[in-house]
Amino acid sequence: QLIRLGRDYDGGYLVPVIAMERSSTLISFGYGNDASFERHFINFRKGNEVYLFDDTSNFKSLFLKMVNDCFRRIVCNDLTAHPRLAIRNFFRFLPIIFARRLHYQNLKLVGNYSHVPMKSINLKNSVGLHKNYVLKMDIEGGEYDLFSSFSDADLQKFEQIVIELHSASRIDVLQRLCKTHWLVHFH
Repeated sequence: QLIRLGRDYDGGYLVPVIAMERSSTLISFGYGNDASFERHFINFRKGNEVYLFDDTSNFKSLFLKMVNDCFRRIVCNDLTAHPRLAIRNFFRFLPIIFARRLHYQNLKLVGNYSHVPMKSINLKNSVGLHKNYVLKMDIEGGEYDLFSSFSDADLQKFEQIVIELHSASRIDVLQRLCKTHWLVHFH
């Protein structure tokens, strides 16, 4: 049985109920001004936690974008500025900063990502000792390099993996993933 976490269209995904019942920690790469999946995960069961990593949004950059777009539109009459969108994105981000069970880190993924997943996050020390994690990735093409940096033992810590693939060019990564996980939904 599948349920939808996240909003309709982009940002939401179908996930198996049984895997959700066994998992209490989500490690999420990629936010893109929409944390509906992460919020639904937190609310699925009391005690669920989310570790969200993204370098595209932070308090300072979203606040400055909002102020800049408002200034350009109101003072300069610049019709290319979109203050409503900037204001919406800023206020969508605030609950993420202050959520008690959602841990946000403004992390820039660089190079081949080999330093990112288990070394800097350090699941055993930072997140916990259990192994039933959920991994969600929507990092605009960087998912293949990030997957390549995971060891087989790292992959087996994930009860389920929710991923938005941006091309099917790296069949080797998908074949490796098939050794430890199976496909439940594709769209």
